[in-house]
Parts: sequence; C-alpha cells; structure tokens
Amino acid sequence: MKGIQYLDSFPIEKWERYSLKLCIDIGDYLIATGDEILKYLEKWKEHIKIVHLHNVAYEDNKHIWIPVHPSHENNGKQYKLAHIIRFLSQCKEINFIFEHTPHSNPSKEFVQQGYIWTKNIVMSS
Repeated sequence: MKGIQYLDSFPIEKWERYSLKLCIDIGDYLIATGDEILKYLEKWKEHIKIVHLHNVAYEDNKHIWIPVHPSHENNGKQYKLAHIIRFLSQCKEINFIFEHTPHSNPSKEFVQQGYIWTKNIVMSS
C-alpha cells in the first residue's frame, strides 16, 4: 500500500514535464486500494501504458495471481474487474499483459475464456 500511496502523492506535473509512463500491476492495486482502485488510477490515466492484468486469490495465507475470468464478477471471492478493464481501455496506447502464478493451475480453456472476455470489454468500450 505504501508504494501506491507514495506514487499517488507524487506531483503529476513532474510526470507530464518529462513524459513519464507507468506500468501498473492490477493485483497490487486491488490489494492496496480495494473498491477505491479507480480513484487511484484516475490521476494516472494519461500515463498508464502497461497493465499486468490478473485477479487475486488468497490461498495458504498468501495472495496469488489468477487469470481474469468472467466468473469472478459475481462469485463473492475475487475482485470484480470488468469496470477496471473498461476504465483502463480508455487510456491511450494501453497494453495488457495477462498474468497468473503457475501454481494456480488454470485450464487452457479457462485462460482463453478470460482473454475473450477481456477483448469483448475492450472492444465495446
């Protein structure tokens, strides 16, 4: 949380002056900000260029990265990502990097469904 708070307190004028770009990790932001994630991302939307995109699960007393998937939107366990993907797809020249930790062991079909779901959100935004 501290790193995200430090970034949030940094003057945006410096980023604009030097045309700095951001690479963000959605999991870190979700864990740190929860439902307030868009409030934190809004400030940086003109500078975000790369997004490490995944959801978060809590297993064995630690957070692991799991693939994005539409089933997470209402399962009561994972974060809802559709509104975040929609928001980020409005950023200029945004690139999504899909991630998950290997021991989450998703099927290829599950991962593919997440890709298609994300693509549909981005294309409709």
